[in-house]
Amino acid sequence: NGKTLTLGSQRDITISGTTFTLMDSSEDKTGKIVKTTATGNGVFGVVNSSVFTMNGGSIELSDKGYNNGGYDGVIGVYVYPNCVANINGGKITCKIDNYDLYTNLSYAYAGVCLFVQGEAATVNVTGGELTNYEGAVIAGNGQGVRYDGTIINISGGKIISKSEKNPTRDNSAIYHPQYGVLNISGGYIEGDDGINMKSGTVKISGGTIVGTVDGDNIQHQGDGSVKTGAALSITSANNYT
Repeated sequence: NGKTLTLGSQRDITISGTTFTLMDSSEDKTGKIVKTTATGNGVFGVVNSSVFTMNGGSIELSDKGYNNGGYDGVIGVYVYPNCVANINGGKITCKIDNYDLYTNLSYAYAGVCLFVQGEAATVNVTGGELTNYEGAVIAGNGQGVRYDGTIINISGGKIISKSEKNPTRDNSAIYHPQYGVLNISGGYIEGDDGINMKSGTVKISGGTIVGTVDGDNIQHQGDGSVKTGAALSITSANNYT
């Protein structure tokens, strides 16, 4: 309600076996949660058949993707198997200020607004603004069946990936390497590639999807997304399902 909650190392919020709604009822809508140190678990970890709903307020991810000698992603909402995250409003912003130290690392270490993992892990975006200044906004993982079975539904909102510090990186707004389902029926999606599919099924019936880079300058950094400039790129790799 107009206040700021700052989370440091290992101070994350776990939603377990329940429903949780994040909102900001203040008049000036300045309420926010700020995460300043990576833990790899997410500001909100949604576990144990829980439902997380965001109707307002802001989640801001900042500072660094390096934690205790290892590399952990800075994650806004981490959705585990059989859990649901509903994004109806508010903002999730990821801006890693010292990201230039980690230019050779995969997308996850630049932070992710929403990470989805495992069977029936579901994300529904109907509104709000999700922005990552150095990586994917919504992502999964394609390196094993324990990451598969996800469901992502986009019917509204803005999902935007930028490349402020390192324009050579591969920044797809939605990076989908896992075997799951991605449904797009509305909203606005923008990135180097709007969507990079490496596995699973994508169904598009509406919305606006934009790829922003020069398509003649196709680059790939190995593990992670590609950079083709396409609204939708469909690629593959041997180590993905």
